Amino acid sequence: MGNLKAMVHLPKCVALKATYGDAPFKYLGVEDDGKLAYSTDKVVSEQAKFAVESAGNGIAHIRSCFNNKYWVRSSESENWIVAAAKDPVEDKTAWNCTLFRANVSDDGKTVKFVHVQLGKNVGRRDIASDRDMYLCLEPLATAEDVSTVVDYGTIVVLPRYIALKDQNGFFLNTFEFLTSIHFVLFMNKDVGQTGNVLEIFTTRDGHIYLKSVTLGLFWRTKSPSHDPAIEGVTTCTKEYEDEENDPTDTDMLFSVASVAKGIVALRHLNTNKFLERIEGSQRKGSIVEPIYCLNRTSNTITNEAVHLRVVEPIVKREVNVFEFHLDRARIYSRKPLTSSWAVSTSVSISSGIPVIGEISIEIGAEYSEQYDMGGSVEESEQVQSTFTVKVPPKKKATVSAIATRGKCDVPYSYDQVDHMPNGDIKRTTMSDGVYTGVNAYNFSSRVRYEPL
Repeated sequence: MGNLKAMVHLPKCVALKATYGDAPFKYLGVEDDGKLAYSTDKVVSEQAKFAVESAGNGIAHIRSCFNNKYWVRSSESENWIVAAAKDPVEDKTAWNCTLFRANVSDDGKTVKFVHVQLGKNVGRRDIASDRDMYLCLEPLATAEDVSTVVDYGTIVVLPRYIALKDQNGFFLNTFEFLTSIHFVLFMNKDVGQTGNVLEIFTTRDGHIYLKSVTLGLFWRTKSPSHDPAIEGVTTCTKEYEDEENDPTDTDMLFSVASVAKGIVALRHLNTNKFLERIEGSQRKGSIVEPIYCLNRTSNTITNEAVHLRVVEPIVKREVNVFEFHLDRARIYSRKPLTSSWAVSTSVSISSGIPVIGEISIEIGAEYSEQYDMGGSVEESEQVQSTFTVKVPPKKKATVSAIATRGKCDVPYSYDQVDHMPNGDIKRTTMSDGVYTGVNAYNFSSRVRYEPL
């Protein structure tokens, strides 16, 4: 690997792709019991995402974004590496230390990890049938573990159903001419227009392919008629029914680049060019009218003609949360809170602290409100604790009320019901929700007496 660089070159969030064997799209994932193995087929997966939390000096804690647990040895006597630690541990003498050094290759494409407490390389075991391709340390490891680094910050996950429009507000639709070729054109400003809705499919490595819901055909940027005059123009002509496997036709695959909030650019996989809004023309009798199509011609994302605004073409959305995954919740950013009062007589004091949530991570009262998609809902609940202080004669008592405030993330699963403009209802069960709140807990008091 040549010179190895410090872990500062690792992105904030990564996926780790296998660099060996016959499974080129195997990603490191977290199983339900916390075991780490190259067992995940898709990079866009809850199990495949890891957060890199720097601890300085080129070392870091690696946290699974699936179960919110940190990489750690499975026990004091075992050397399996699992995602099981609730909190980071920086004590380098402790067996449950969660620090790892990331040795990144010169080109930043691959990485090896070293367990800081033992100073051993993280490897994998490929022999035992029940532990095939699982992370571990020597002497369990039978091979060195080297992973391809995927920067999760470069992955844009689109909703399943979208409509795309240009900077002038015109939505992409299809128009049929030239012997049944459906061209993808900017045609109307009504999101509910028939033909505007696209269904998004994602490949194992994060590319997308787009299907017209109305036609049942997929986008492609290679002329189906082999006409050089329309080569590179996006058409909606590809039939593809094997939706369980990735397409092998790279002319129908795209990567998504984020330009700004709600605005993306589509890069054609085969040519590495961005799709660009291009003006053409069509003749109606003696009249020549302009048309605006998509062509894979642009080399830069700064070109405004490649910018596409993503719109979810729904009339109404209903979300029913049916399960909070408390076993995958985490509490972090703990900070002490202290309030003090000076009193000179016996008194009962109640202190109100506005918080979101309860004393610990519990499921509270039902919430049912309407809110804007993409926004947030804030609820506050007043949590009180009462302290009784007895003040001796000729004394002053200073009472300090102490609590801990911490943030919490709680993953949840939900049913999503989308009402489409044409009256169709799309039902989807998803498990990518995260509730974030602020909780106050561990209430106590401290009294200091002074003479008057």
